[in-house]
Amino acid sequence: KLCLPWSDEHKKQFIVASLTRNCIIHNMSIVDQKLANKSDYKVGERINLSDNDVHDYGLLVREFAPDLYQEAKSRYFSSA
Repeated sequence: KLCLPWSDEHKKQFIVASLTRNCIIHNMSIVDQKLANKSDYKVGERINLSDNDVHDYGLLVREFAPDLYQEAKSRYFSSA
């Protein structure tokens, strides 16, 4: 596993983003119990992302992408 310093709030945001994505892709945009447990959504509710939601997810990913890339590169792709 990669060792990146993420705050508890950032971890929660990543988990909610991942669970939201899974519900959109695999559950026809209907909230499941896993997502409901980690967010303000209710089971059975339809997910409707606003432009702002998508923008916020993008900002979150862009914030951590450089560190994630460098950690993966140094751990798995550095020459021996």
